[in-house]
Amino acid sequence: MNMYRGAISLPAVMAPTTLLWAAMALLLVLPALLAVPAPAPTPRDARSLSSGTLMLEAGYLDQPYCVTLSELKWLCVVTYGQGHEGSSPAEHMVSVRTADGGRTWSAPLRIEPSRLINAYGLPVLTHFGRVYCVYNMNTRNTTTLPDGAPAKRVDMLGDYVARWTDDGGASWSKELINVPLRETALDRVNSWGGKVRIGWSVDQAKHGEGRDNGTVYWAVTKVQTYLASPPEEVWFLRSPNMLSERDATRVTFDTLPDGDVGIAPPGGNPDFIEEGHIVPLEHSAGFYALFRTAQGFLGTTHTTDASARGGWAPSTYAAYLPLAAAGAAAGASLPNTGWLKQPRGPITARRMRNGVLLLLWYNNGAHGWTNRNPYWMSAGFEVGGGNVQWTQPEIALFNSTEAGQETTRPGYPDIFQAPGSSDQVYITETQKDAARLHAVPPRITEALYSQRTVRTVAQRGLALRLGATDAGKSLPLPAHTFPALNGTAGGGSSDEAAGFALGVWVSGHAAATTGQTVLDTRASSAGSGVAVLVGEARGLDVHVIDATGGGASFVYQMDAMCGQALESGDASVPHYFAVSVDGGAKLVSASVDGSLCDGGHLEAQGWHWFSPDVVDVTNNANAIQVSPGYAGKFLAAQIYSRYLLTSEMVGNWRAGPAGH
Repeated sequence: MNMYRGAISLPAVMAPTTLLWAAMALLLVLPALLAVPAPAPTPRDARSLSSGTLMLEAGYLDQPYCVTLSELKWLCVVTYGQGHEGSSPAEHMVSVRTADGGRTWSAPLRIEPSRLINAYGLPVLTHFGRVYCVYNMNTRNTTTLPDGAPAKRVDMLGDYVARWTDDGGASWSKELINVPLRETALDRVNSWGGKVRIGWSVDQAKHGEGRDNGTVYWAVTKVQTYLASPPEEVWFLRSPNMLSERDATRVTFDTLPDGDVGIAPPGGNPDFIEEGHIVPLEHSAGFYALFRTAQGFLGTTHTTDASARGGWAPSTYAAYLPLAAAGAAAGASLPNTGWLKQPRGPITARRMRNGVLLLLWYNNGAHGWTNRNPYWMSAGFEVGGGNVQWTQPEIALFNSTEAGQETTRPGYPDIFQAPGSSDQVYITETQKDAARLHAVPPRITEALYSQRTVRTVAQRGLALRLGATDAGKSLPLPAHTFPALNGTAGGGSSDEAAGFALGVWVSGHAAATTGQTVLDTRASSAGSGVAVLVGEARGLDVHVIDATGGGASFVYQMDAMCGQALESGDASVPHYFAVSVDGGAKLVSASVDGSLCDGGHLEAQGWHWFSPDVVDVTNNANAIQVSPGYAGKFLAAQIYSRYLLTSEMVGNWRAGPAGH
């Protein structure tokens, strides 16, 4: 049995012999019922949702959040229901555990025995080994609106409560404690006039830093208008003694910040501000917070107040770390908005053992609940004044069932590391009916950690280098420069999918005109291969045409903001354009001068899916034309027989054209 699906049913009447054999059979299969074996490993791509280890399946699952009790023993709490999201009364909190580092998982154990709907929990691991589960419960069993009409979902109504386990999740306390959230102005004027609270939490418990290590924090959302309409505010719950107090009835809680008004969205209310995450700062006093908005960007605020009671800055948007390169020219335009684009979808930010923050987010500016695939990951670094800035992102998780990829989408993740010597980073996530565990490839986290300082040209998979003296020439392509896009890098059992990448240094691009060629491997304009041409938006477009005869192709069209960056500065200013064709995710991304193109202010995103029908981009001529007729100046280029990480694009740019 591959997963726990529900109770075992037996025929109503059995003969004694039949019953005996059934009992013996049950004893034989019982161990399988109590554990979910890991699916067979797939060598295709560790970032794929399908490569994860299945933890649990049900009609609805959300927020598989975990604490690590030891190197191999982990305990996770999950919102669980056999119906659809928000259905009542089936939705409730369960826990699952593993004793072998996530390879197998127990059957779900119900945390809350009452039939009142309860959901959206977070685990809190204390200093003495107890684990609390804090969750929302519809304590008044509110099922109708104030006018008597049925409420379509009630899992975000009620109060916060907690139960606990002292045996690693083998059982949960019969006792229930209240987790009081202070009433504020928004509550008093909500749809029920304050009689019923509206809100939820998707944060994980965060320990304070330094002398504040005995304190725990997490963020909650408050809503004025049912179901989840503005005005909205983010607040923070704090317990100064939950981690150390053994008598659960003596655990105390505060609601932060002080006063009657919480954290408002950028630009102020009424607007959406939801699903906050609070991060205690490590290198200075204060806190940093993130939250989703409906403005197409990830919202943020911060304070240098060590108590978090006040001093919160007006909300704004989360920002990238500024990039710097040796000899970078003044006057160059930013290739992207400089802010992290995010739809109305879930994020997670967690601090790793090395002190670096890791953030999962969607890297697109859709304004609704859509576009939740793939998950991108950035590293965050404290920059002073209570603020945090983020690296250019890498793809962490994707679903590639088809181009478009909105049918199953990862969400509500946790990020953690297990105790021990390994720096391995894990992600748990659910796409609403299956919860999975993923081990993040170390090459991704290591690249993010070092992105601030990397300034070398990536060597692995470098198939061809071109210099300024190659301009105007037709040169042979090395064999296997462009691998099949439906395989793995190197063709073996690697967990890294196949792909290819191009990097081009140019100057004087403003003189170029639409249709001019920078690089072209096609034997003719109608042939198969790869071509880099000047596009209508003044950028560099990449044309990719399959050679198998089916006519499959795609064009990566650079957005106008990246195109303007290529033209910025005087004619002598060199600019670096890189494009990465990721055969695993079936996604193409590009950067200019180290910054990932994000669509600017005109498009939701700067990356795009491509059809899985594009597989073979070789051509019969096996040659490359270098800048024939290009009116700008060609300086250098590289072709890689694998996709490049964003961090490698950054390093290539920082190395400068002389390094190429």
